[in-house]
This record gives sequence, structure tokens and C-alpha cells, in this order.
Amino acid sequence: MRIIAGALRGRTLKTLAGEATRPTSALVRGAIANLLGPRIAGARVLDLYAGSGAIAFELLSRGAARATLVEQAPEALRIIEANRAALGLSEQTILVRGEVSAQLSRLTGPFDVVVADPPYRTADWEALLAAIAPLLAPEGVALFEHTRGESLPTEGAGWLLARTYAYGATLVARYERPAPPGS
Repeated sequence: MRIIAGALRGRTLKTLAGEATRPTSALVRGAIANLLGPRIAGARVLDLYAGSGAIAFELLSRGAARATLVEQAPEALRIIEANRAALGLSEQTILVRGEVSAQLSRLTGPFDVVVADPPYRTADWEALLAAIAPLLAPEGVALFEHTRGESLPTEGAGWLLARTYAYGATLVARYERPAPPGS
């Protein structure tokens, strides 16, 4: 797997062997970056269920300022450590070890972008929306990667599902906060 654009374009990322962790494809990583567009510049990113860290590293390559990666699998943590060292991103990243729902209350925002790619069909999306609500900047955006057949809420905790994008069997749900009345 490689970084597909930005300052680190072409750099190789280590990935996890086996089926336990499903790496986000280059198509979906590129699509996520394109969905964010100019929001990436200087962004503070929170990457939940980080796996190899590919999404966070892609966004850092494209101009994000910092990334916090949350992961619990020991082998994935070793891969993230190796990738951030090889890419020279240790200073721009914070690695949080542990289960996402347990770690969210310990994090300090605000984050401009939250990306979550939990194991398919395992996430409590409503609880996740509620948990990240206090961490996101007012103009922030949350992107949730999921599979067809999973039902995500259309709203919750001050969020609205703005749109869902399809990339083969993978879907990306984009949540935003509605603009305050009169703005």
C-alpha cells in the first residue's frame, strides 16, 4: 500500500497480514481526501479504528497539521508505529492505545475531521456520534466507512447525515452539523 498524493506521495505503508483488519483501499482513501478538499489544509484529524494509519497518513501527506490515531490491536499498533517513523510523522501524530469507545472520553479536541472505519457491522453508530460530538470543531466533519446493509442514523447528537457515497462494497457516510438558524 502506498500514499497516493501529497508531500509523501508514493511512500510505502506497512499493512497488517490476514483478514482481521481490512485496509482502506486507495480508491476510498483518495475519495475521503477529495470529499474533504480544502478542509484538509491545517486540519486536526482524529482517525478511529486506525488499522495501519493509512487514512491519517494520507491526510497528513495532503496538508493536515496533526493526527490522533486510536487503535487497540497490538499488531496494528506496531504497524502504525513503524509507518509513522518511516514517514517522519512521529511529531505530527499521537497514537492512543485502547478500545475506541473507552478512549473517546479521554481525548481533547477540537478536531476538524473525524474518520471512523470500525470492523464492519460492529459499530454502534448513534453512540459513536454522541461520543465524538464534544470533540469536533464547530465546522468539523465526520466520515464513517461502512458496508452496504448497515443502517446508519440520519441524525443524532446535533449531527445530520449530509450524504453517503458508494465505492464498490464500501460506503462513506458524511456527517455535518447543521448551520445555526440565521447564519
